[in-house]
Amino acid sequence: MSKKRIEWIDVAKAIGIIAVVLGHSLTYHGTLYHFLYWWHMPIFFIMGGFFLRPVKNGKWLEFFKKRVFPLLISYVFCGTILIFLSHFLRHETWKYTAFYFVRLIYGGQTLNHYTSVFWYINVYIIALILVTLLITYIKSRESLIIIGFLSLIIGTSYKHIFFLEYKYLPWDFDVALIVVFFVFIWVSLFQEHSKNCH
Repeated sequence: MSKKRIEWIDVAKAIGIIAVVLGHSLTYHGTLYHFLYWWHMPIFFIMGGFFLRPVKNGKWLEFFKKRVFPLLISYVFCGTILIFLSHFLRHETWKYTAFYFVRLIYGGQTLNHYTSVFWYINVYIIALILVTLLITYIKSRESLIIIGFLSLIIGTSYKHIFFLEYKYLPWDFDVALIVVFFVFIWVSLFQEHSKNCH
């Protein structure tokens, strides 16, 4: 028996996609541009919280197989294709292309050109793991709300954190802390949807 689709989720996704396309097509960074950028990505993270459930009976391997590994596979597969496309279309050297793969591993702000959009997968995977850990082992709604706000504060309380030779953390981990807050918006306000376990 197939699961019934949640129509308002599809509508929200459609609105979010339209907002992302419109936001990236605007050449003038005026009021509309800033308005769209306030919410056009957070809406996807907020909706991501709707589908999160605590992990029951220590079934973490099942969680990773179902929720994390598919994203990782897509990240590596699509990233590899785009890097080779970039190599041939932009006439890059093999040395540059090899370093492109290093940036794909490091992720976050080091991604550029064709792979720059993959920051989303980086931060979503980290937030997915962190939030699932928290809702699995912390049952207090109040505690989760506090953690969510603390995560937001920590993620926005500085300009740069240098890691090795880069001024950004691997996989935008600091940005992922902000994403944790947005995911918690749904988990905290509608926690009854997260009581059913994997």
